[in-house]
Formats: sequence, structure tokens, C-alpha cells
Amino acid sequence: MPYLDHNATSPLRDEARHAMERAVAIGANPSSVHALGRQARSVVEAAREQVADLVGASSKDVIFTSGGTEANVIALNGAIEAAAEAGARITRVFVSAVEHDSIVVAATKLSERSAGLRLEFIPVAADGTVDLAALSSALREGDRKS
Repeated sequence: MPYLDHNATSPLRDEARHAMERAVAIGANPSSVHALGRQARSVVEAAREQVADLVGASSKDVIFTSGGTEANVIALNGAIEAAAEAGARITRVFVSAVEHDSIVVAATKLSERSAGLRLEFIPVAADGTVDLAALSSALREGDRKS
């Protein structure tokens, strides 16, 4: 029977399951300095290299997280911080009306603690895609307010 509920999780491929079982079998903290810790660390770093190679990135740019919520928070905060460091003035963050709560909560908190940063929700069409006319209108509105 096909598995159709990929919202919360997806079945592991056999290769991923076997790799995870090998890593868990080490039974050590990869941040520890003892021999098993260093062995666990080498497994994590090898995985980081593989992911980096797969997506054409540097391994230093690959961050492993505990799940989607943590990844969303890191991505959203990182994007805003990087823009600020580059001298860009970010005044608005757009979030689709059907966005996952992890994005809505992170964007809300970010707008609350960042002076001048406004959170705006963009409606979606009947098929769940962003309403491009509404987005275009919101972008034009921003041009008039600048």
C-alpha cells in the first residue's frame, strides 16, 4: 500500500536506515573527546560531507537539526541576520496564509523583537499556491511606503 502521509514524516530508505543504525550503534556523543566520541564525530562529519557534495555546498554550511521546526527557525533568523550584516534594510517579512506554524511563530517573534520589521500574510489561491496578484500588490504597496 502506498504511503501518502508525508506531512509529519516519510519512510526511511533502506540505505538511510542502515546508516542510522550504524551511527547509533557507536553509542557515543560526537562532542566527546574520548575514542568513541571521536568515532561518532567522524560519522557525523562524513555525513556532513556527503550532504554537502550532494547539494554542491561546503560542509561548513551544512547544519544538522532535530527537525523541521528547528530548521525553519534557523533559516528565517539566519536570512534576516545575514541581510542586516550585508547592510540591507529589511522592513517586511512575507508569510503565506497556509504556512506551517513553525514559520508563523518564528516570523512573529522575529517581527516583535526587530524594530521596523513588519510581518505580512499573503493569501493563497484555491489550490494552495501563493496568490501572485496579492503578493504583487503587497510589493507595490511597499514601494509607496518607502
